[in-house]
Amino acid sequence: MVGNKVRILLIEDEPGHILLCQHALTAERYDFDVKVATTGKKALEILQDKTSSKPNFDIVVLDNKLPDYYGFELLGLIRTVAPDKPVIFVTGYKDDELAVEALRRGAIDYLPKTQDYHKHLPRIIQLNIERNTLYASIKKLHELETRYRLLIETAQDAIFMLDQEGRIQLANRIAERTFGYLSEELLGKTFILLLPDRVVAPYLERAIEDGKLWLLELSGRTIELTGLHRDGQEFPIELSLSSCEINGQVAFTAIVRDIRERKRFSEALRTLNSKLVRAQEEERKKISRELHDEVGQALATINIGLQLIRDKVPENNKRIVDELETAIDDIKNVIRSLRELSALLHPHILDDLGLTSAIRWLVGEISSRSSISIDLNIPNSPTRYAPDIELTLFRICQEALTNVIKHARADKVQIVLEKNRMGLKLEVEDNGRGFKIEEKTKLHRGSGLGIVGMKERVVSVGGQFSITSLPKKGTKISVTIPVVHGSGTHRRLKIQSVDK
Repeated sequence: MVGNKVRILLIEDEPGHILLCQHALTAERYDFDVKVATTGKKALEILQDKTSSKPNFDIVVLDNKLPDYYGFELLGLIRTVAPDKPVIFVTGYKDDELAVEALRRGAIDYLPKTQDYHKHLPRIIQLNIERNTLYASIKKLHELETRYRLLIETAQDAIFMLDQEGRIQLANRIAERTFGYLSEELLGKTFILLLPDRVVAPYLERAIEDGKLWLLELSGRTIELTGLHRDGQEFPIELSLSSCEINGQVAFTAIVRDIRERKRFSEALRTLNSKLVRAQEEERKKISRELHDEVGQALATINIGLQLIRDKVPENNKRIVDELETAIDDIKNVIRSLRELSALLHPHILDDLGLTSAIRWLVGEISSRSSISIDLNIPNSPTRYAPDIELTLFRICQEALTNVIKHARADKVQIVLEKNRMGLKLEVEDNGRGFKIEEKTKLHRGSGLGIVGMKERVVSVGGQFSITSLPKKGTKISVTIPVVHGSGTHRRLKIQSVDK
């Protein structure tokens, strides 16, 4: 079309008919844009012209009798060079068989050339343009539907279309395989059929209380739930639910992913990580004892030997006595550093006296080397827990305090260790500079556990790990690990470090 005008190619050789048709087609009521070709050759040249700045024609009006072509012959050539152009076939013969043949050969309509046929031509063109546009829209919708169905059927996840009551309107083949139902069996059934009662009950109760559709509470997010197979087997799924409005009614699209394999892989990875952590701790423990027992004992023996030599040196040989005193002091410093390193590798106080004593020792060590004020709130009774739980919480506390010293620029830290109905909970909070968690997957690179390492360590013992932090708002690490036994009262211990 030129603007809103319909472009028409009129193929006609009789001057009188051309004038009558042009007058009718360019009337104000219709205002078509008409191009005339008086021969079949000229018409084909126009249709094949690629250099024209004007857009191509919207419809062709073809007279059956031309000087150089017979109507059906030219109709065939037009269908070859411009197959998408609708053609109205016009002839002076009133023959039904001719009309049928024209339509069979590709014309979209047939018009007998009566005395006043030109008066009907604009309306017929308009009707055929509208019909052709409608057919094109239907074809496009059909193509879109085909692509849409192909997309759904080739998806790797189960896909459901639901009405506002949660009734299934469509289910793909993966949905059939995932839940064990045929698509025909699912249509019209509610989505609740695919979830255990205990899973969907809370959402139904809240929906009744709020007067809302129960699916709306699940909409707009991805959550892990439990699916229910036709044979009664339950399995983990990941559900992504979205909603939209169609003809004033809410509709839902549910994408369900079977995450059994992912769960098995995660569990295997968690088991492997747990074994790796235990192996590392055993190696640390071994090295710690070797440093403490063997290297430390050897240095202590050397120190005693130097002291005996010093005692045998005459008092008047001051230079040698001073050198021996210096060597003895150096060895004492090495022994002290060695004991600190041994304790950091594996605090034996954790094995001997338990978690609370180990945390007090750790806080005391840090307080002696920094100016950070540490507010310690821990159980008073020395309740013991499983070794892997105590070790995990100690390492998290150790890593958190190390990060505070190295990176947080904080002057206050609060440590809380308590037992609640969820288990044993540890919180370490500082008032430092904080950071954007989404920009860092580790608290610092190159050393320590980092966020990922701490989380994996906690998960390996069945616990939950969370961290909250904002720039200039400090950081809070929270760990909860389920425990079977152990309790105790709490007392608040304020430790103010002293610069040394």
